[in-house]
Amino acid sequence: MLALNPQIKTYLHTDPIDMRKSFDGLFGIIKSDLHLDVRDGGVFMFLNLRRNRIKLMYWDRDGIAIWMKRLETSSGTSQSIEFCSNSSASFMGSLIF
Repeated sequence: MLALNPQIKTYLHTDPIDMRKSFDGLFGIIKSDLHLDVRDGGVFMFLNLRRNRIKLMYWDRDGIAIWMKRLETSSGTSQSIEFCSNSSASFMGSLIF
């Protein structure tokens, strides 16, 4: 279970990424594409092309942390991550499965 404070800024990288990227690769995307620094706070969200995997990267007091989830199929139906148009912050609540 992942619970985040709703006051934390959440940033969504809109282009799909290669999920093999880890700390250095995601850090580089945040710097080059979003012009931000993960150490300044906030949660950075990344999706794969099929939108069935999500990675979150954030600063956790003394280091950078990555959280990843892979959605599995159940009962023959596939799942994908969808977003509301109002804000990605409201989506964070649906990550608590």
